Amino acid sequence: MSMLDGPKRPYLVMHAGEIGEALDSLRGGDGERELTGGSGAQLRVTLHHEENSPGTPELHMEADDVFFVLEGSAAMTLGGELVEAVEVSPGEWRGAGVAGGEAVEIASGDIVIVPRGTAHHRVTLGRAVSLAIVKVRKDPIP
Repeated sequence: MSMLDGPKRPYLVMHAGEIGEALDSLRGGDGERELTGGSGAQLRVTLHHEENSPGTPELHMEADDVFFVLEGSAAMTLGGELVEAVEVSPGEWRGAGVAGGEAVEIASGDIVIVPRGTAHHRVTLGRAVSLAIVKVRKDPIP
């Protein structure tokens, strides 16, 4: 079998105006638009908007996250340990908080890389943030 015989996924070019329109449709709360991903994919890309949110502390054992901050700002805690961790699905953990992590502020133009197994928590209380999120999974999505 040649690499040319593998599954074909469509490419995507999304221009700035289209990104702006997509983000406009997500404003007014928390929202997400999937650009690519789905069953069989190891890569998932979404546009994400959240505002005035306490966030959910989390940790992914099987996926790396890359956050591109498109607009706005948020507080993040990276690293440390999840407090009161609960496995909500295989390899996906949620918690009540993150203890011992590093607190950072992120804003438009920043990139945050969160390797698998790293606790992280994003908070937007009193503000809003729009992100492009790239999730790279160890194995394809079932």
